[in-house]
Amino acid sequence: MSRTSIRELVESWRPRYLEASRKEKGQTLDEFVALTSYQRKSAIRLLRHGYRPKHLDQRGQPRLYTPDVKAALLPVWEACGCICSKCLAPFLPEIVAVPNRGGGLSIRPETEKLLLQLSPATIDRMLKTHRPKPLRGRSTTKPGTLFKHQIPVRTFAHWNDARPGFLEVDLVAHFSGIMSP
Repeated sequence: MSRTSIRELVESWRPRYLEASRKEKGQTLDEFVALTSYQRKSAIRLLRHGYRPKHLDQRGQPRLYTPDVKAALLPVWEACGCICSKCLAPFLPEIVAVPNRGGGLSIRPETEKLLLQLSPATIDRMLKTHRPKPLRGRSTTKPGTLFKHQIPVRTFAHWNDARPGFLEVDLVAHFSGIMSP
């Protein structure tokens, strides 16, 4: 039996099922389960409530920040040099006020109010698609094996060891993503 025919069957049997007595409901359910090979509990749920539209199944709170807020945040973020959200969030009121006075950036008052309420975590989520992806797997640091087993690793406990010894330093390469030989 196809989905459309099951849907039609539910729509035609549902009024009869809702008005039936307990004994008649049992008989109706037996027939429905035999025809559709649904589980009994699923058949009860279908005949009681019918099919629910998919758009009503969205759980959670509705979105507070509209695409307009993201569209207003992007030029502000780029004007600030694409800084991190923890540095951007405290200065958003000052940064947004300046272009609005000059007429360079026109933001509706509702959008500006929502823009000023953004937390750093929300800013990170909004800008996730616009941030460059970090390069992985490229490192210029080579592990040292000479003293690897001789140098102790510091833990959270305090050490009273003040004698001179060896030092192993980890170098960090700052480059634009292209390593030359």
